[in-house]
Amino acid sequence: MRQRAWFLALGMLASVLAGCSGTGPAGHRAWAPAPACRAGALVLGYGPQLVPMTEEHGDWYKLTNRGPSACVLDGYPAVTLYRKGGTRLRFHYSSKHSEFITSAPPRAVIVRPGASAWILVAKNACVLRSDQSAAVIRITLPGQRHASVSGPSASGPGGVSNLDHCQDPHDPGETVAVSPIESTRRATTPLG
Repeated sequence: MRQRAWFLALGMLASVLAGCSGTGPAGHRAWAPAPACRAGALVLGYGPQLVPMTEEHGDWYKLTNRGPSACVLDGYPAVTLYRKGGTRLRFHYSSKHSEFITSAPPRAVIVRPGASAWILVAKNACVLRSDQSAAVIRITLPGQRHASVSGPSASGPGGVSNLDHCQDPHDPGETVAVSPIESTRRATTPLG
């Protein structure tokens, strides 16, 4: 009898700690994971300027959950950069081409209402000349083909962004590195 009561108490404690919702068999509470974040619930924001190492610059972007409930982001976002007139800039994108970006594998990030998840975008300055800086960034959510958030690539005029497009397509500055989505700014870097 004592053993049965002990298992019952442990089961109830596990349910409470898991943040359960819904009901399972025999009326027991069942754990339901948070749904994937919808683009409509997320607002694009900006972090502080990342101090450049050598010729590499980075920009932090945050995705703040303005929805009524927690949601999950898991993996690498797709990033697309555009000129001021809306023309797509043809960069090469990578998750492994930066001294700034973490090498840790992605993991699920639960984003509670009002909280934010973070992404770091980094690239080298153009070796030769650049023809124009990115004006708009579109961040497509992992696992969702068309769910994206967009906004200016920098937080203000002159802002923190140095996402310039190089004239030579073979310039090392034509590769943009993107971190996995992380729960903190620090986790997007190797120091995380």
